[in-house]
Amino acid sequence: MTGGGWDEAVAETMGAVAAAEQLRRPRDLAGPGPTTAESSTGREILSFASNDYLGLTAHPAVRAAAASAVRDFGTGSGSARLIVGSRPVHTELEARIAAWRGAEAAVLFTTGYAANLGVVAAFGRQASLICSDELNHASIIDGCKLARAPTRVYPHGDAAAVDDLLEGAAGRGMVVSDSVFSMDGDLAPVAELSEVCAAHGALLILDDAHAVLDHPEAPHPECRTLRVGTLSKAVGALGGYACGPQPYADLLVNKARSYIFTTALTPAAAAAALAAIDVIDSPEGAELKARLRANIDRVRPAHPSPIIPVVLGDEAAALAASDGLAQAGIMVPAIRPPTVPAGSSRLRITISAAHTDTDLDRLLDALAQAGISSAEGGTPGAGAAGATDPSRRPVVAERVVFFTGTGTEIGKTWAAAGLARVLRERGRTVRACKPVQSHDPAEAALTDAEVLAEATGQSPDDVCPPERTYRAPLAPPMAARKLGRACPGLDELARICRSGPAPVGAAGSVGDAGADNAEESAGGADLCADTCIVEGAGGLHSPLAADGDNLGLIERLDPDRVVVVVPAGLGAIHDVVACAAPLSDRRPVVFLNRFDPGAEVHVLNLNWLTKVRGLMAVTSLENLADHV
Repeated sequence: MTGGGWDEAVAETMGAVAAAEQLRRPRDLAGPGPTTAESSTGREILSFASNDYLGLTAHPAVRAAAASAVRDFGTGSGSARLIVGSRPVHTELEARIAAWRGAEAAVLFTTGYAANLGVVAAFGRQASLICSDELNHASIIDGCKLARAPTRVYPHGDAAAVDDLLEGAAGRGMVVSDSVFSMDGDLAPVAELSEVCAAHGALLILDDAHAVLDHPEAPHPECRTLRVGTLSKAVGALGGYACGPQPYADLLVNKARSYIFTTALTPAAAAAALAAIDVIDSPEGAELKARLRANIDRVRPAHPSPIIPVVLGDEAAALAASDGLAQAGIMVPAIRPPTVPAGSSRLRITISAAHTDTDLDRLLDALAQAGISSAEGGTPGAGAAGATDPSRRPVVAERVVFFTGTGTEIGKTWAAAGLARVLRERGRTVRACKPVQSHDPAEAALTDAEVLAEATGQSPDDVCPPERTYRAPLAPPMAARKLGRACPGLDELARICRSGPAPVGAAGSVGDAGADNAEESAGGADLCADTCIVEGAGGLHSPLAADGDNLGLIERLDPDRVVVVVPAGLGAIHDVVACAAPLSDRRPVVFLNRFDPGAEVHVLNLNWLTKVRGLMAVTSLENLADHV
């Protein structure tokens, strides 16, 4: 095998990317824009893709400051700030940012991404619980991973959910949120979040990367707040920062790894940012913001930020729309998975104060000719990677729990059925869905659907209809092929999980009417439950559908909680880590099945998974119910 198998792995991965219409390549532009040219063709293009919201990358004062810094300090800093990389311009910029943002102190990072990594990880290590908005930027998500604190993802902008999570926190809580969300351009409820944080003594971290216009809400005065920002968007330079109380800044200088272990920002970038902030804080800056506000209103009146999404659905539709605009000389990027969830690909229009009335007329005319209305945003809240898209959430259950595991015959069905019983005993209404199953009647008297149905009170055909039950001891798509039958794709299985069983007479098909007819088709079963338990088949990577595995269904279904079932004995650590890694963003619950507190290896495995690997592991159905 050539290259130790790497050549094949790379080819397979890139083939899948291309097949999913997600292949990307950089495009070189000849200048800062908005009107610029493609370097490869020389074709003039009008850009509505840049985050240079105030047009400061080309401002004469900003350019002059950068050039002067190169003459004075050279092109690079040479080392990390704490070694020999710090220059007077870095310290001046930190003081200027603190004054600009009304904070005691500021700390400079090389990028906004590095700032979020450093801030969230450094303070998250002091937290007993991190609450993160489901539409937060990837840099926040990665910071939460590095913090290794228990992280709960709360519904987008839901301060009440944060209140509930902090109420159950055992120690210091931390809440982190974009203040302006990067894919939908909507605002976080800063006043509500900060009031909740103040009541619980929680730290609030706000990412102001896209906050060029004034947020209408200020944090509660009793709330400890850190603001993270970038110098690469509205400021028009490069770098990131965090600002807040002086002791908190001191902690970052001494504990934030993305500050300590990287070369300092170039003097030119720091000087450019310093000059740009002076412009923003001047009457000229006020005029630029007013111009930006007027330009936004031309495209989508009263939208709160320069980021205007037009959700079109699948990747092909977004690419076609973007390509059509490019033919008219207008650059509007198509944003596709994994940046946004499947089914929410969109045009992401970004507006700048540098756009002229003529520029906006061209954009609106081109959109109209393509049959696209910029006044309609499509699906709200369908933004960040790994985030919940409400259009894809289950319509017959408020909460979805997905059961997967490390393989077959490990107790997934027993655990899922047991959880259903415990939840029902606690007064919750529960339905189960086994979207597809294979079964060998000679080996087991009952199918998984029959076991689940007995626990929830549904009929087995409600849990998994006969047309999706394959009587062959193979993974469902393999069993279907052997029996000469069709196996649904992942999108169809996701619709089945969301909408309940098909209406009577629509064998195996769930259309738009599926949810409205779910109760009728169930023969009176209560499918409008507050919890839906979905069980996959086999292990996490076992084939489940004609076009994918259990992980693929999890990504499409976007459950509120994923439970990984694993036998508690030898091999548990390896199996759990292999399953938990691709699910890390979802903070899965590990259920150690058949756990024996008197068995040393079981106890050692539990301690290792929780204390060393930082995973959430439980050993009883009652504890599992507490976490779902």
